[in-house]
This record gives sequence, C-alpha cells and structure tokens, in this order.
Amino acid sequence: SDLTWYYASVSVDSALHYGKKAIFASEKLNDSTLLSQIYSDLGAVHFRNNDFKNSEKNYLQSYQIRKKQNNIAGIAKLNNNLASVYQSTFQYKKAMKMYLEALNFFESKADEKNIKSYVIEKSSDGIQFKPLSKMEVENVAIDWQFLDSHPHLGYNYYRVIAVGTNNEKFYSSISSSHFKEISSVNFYPNPVKNGLINLVLANKLPGIYRLRLLNASGQLVFSKSVTYSGETNRQSYSLGKYPRGIYTLELSRTPDNPIVLKVIVD
Repeated sequence: SDLTWYYASVSVDSALHYGKKAIFASEKLNDSTLLSQIYSDLGAVHFRNNDFKNSEKNYLQSYQIRKKQNNIAGIAKLNNNLASVYQSTFQYKKAMKMYLEALNFFESKADEKNIKSYVIEKSSDGIQFKPLSKMEVENVAIDWQFLDSHPHLGYNYYRVIAVGTNNEKFYSSISSSHFKEISSVNFYPNPVKNGLINLVLANKLPGIYRLRLLNASGQLVFSKSVTYSGETNRQSYSLGKYPRGIYTLELSRTPDNPIVLKVIVD
C-alpha cells in the first residue's frame, strides 16, 4: 500500500502494479481494513492521472468495505474524495451531496460522547497489527501524544482505533514512520590505562550484545555478553592480563555490521 502511494507521484504504472500486488496480499490475509486503504490509494492514483472513471470505481470499492466495517471516519474521507471526482466531471449535485455528508461528520467529530476508548496499534509490515497503547476517553487530553520507546529498525506502521460504547470500532488511516538507529557507543580510556576499559551504551535498541576482543593476529582473546535495557549503561572490563599492543574491539547485536574500534592496551 505504501509503495502504491509513493509511486503515485513518480510512476502511475508502478503505482498500479504495486496496488494490484497489495490487493492480492490483503485478500489472501483477509485484511479488509488494509484492502479498503489500498482501493482508496488507487482511487487517488487514478485521480492524479485524470482517470476519473477508475478513480470513482476504486473509491466506491473502498466505500463499500468501510460501510460494512461501520468506519464512519473512513467513509467521510471517501465522501470528500468522491466529491472531488464528481466536481471534476461536472456532476455538481453528486459532488455537493458528498461534500455535505463529509462536512456533517467533521463538524460532529469533536463530540466523543459515544466513544469510550482509543487504541494505538503498531505493525512492522503494515499488515499485521498489534495493540501498543490504550486510553480511556475520560483520561485523554485534548492533544493526546504517545511515544513509541521501542521502534523497529526501518518502517513502523501505526493506526488508531476508536472504540464506541457499543464496542463498534472506527479505524484511522495507517501512518508510517522510519526509524534509523543512532549509534551511541563509547569506549574509554583509549589507550587503556591500569588495565580497565569502560563501555557506555546509549540510544541503542534494547537486547543482548556481544563484545569481542581480538589481538593483532585476529585471534579471539575475550568474549562477553552485554545486556542492554535501553537506558544509558556503563560497564567496566579488565584487560590487564593481556599483553601490551593494539587490539580490535567488536560490539554487535546481530552478526551483521558490528561496531569496530581499535584499542591500545598500554
């Protein structure tokens, strides 16, 4: 779905290609929410290409799915999109009807008396979502903010579900955010004095890291597991029993792309 949207302004053919693949995948997974979003994205692709017939067709397919889901917010957005299609094809009565239906929803959006809670869901692939946080309406501030303290490397996908007092669920559109790990690793002192070296970890992904020390011949002389919780952490290691010389320190969470540093034992 994200590739469909990305290529919409780059290559229409590519956007439609990825859209078809996304439809196949979402149907196979039986994910109607994702399927409705894909049809909506395809409607936008066709609209940008002035193909108003196929734009309307895809928007209406998305509309039917969201209608079955009772996704009022999603329907309102499609009303607005369809209104743009009808306006562009000089069907002004249809356009006005859709605009008014969308307006009625957005004007009443602030009235949350029938919503009991909000749930933030997260996904690493934009398909399978899991609950991340839940807030009851009575505890939600006007500007509700949430920080994901454990993002995946790469793209993270999020959506919000408004749960009604009758347990009806209203889904938001899917948003994505790209997380790139910021390395913050420090070994000191270097050269090593008095046989002790300190390791400081900060702003790294939580997990178990492997610390290895290799001599100038590439032989492993020291290996240690380092458990990192996500908070700034400092640990000391004794290198006093090793001969003076230049060593290589490797720190890795996975076998790929270790952090490598030359260390002098004085």
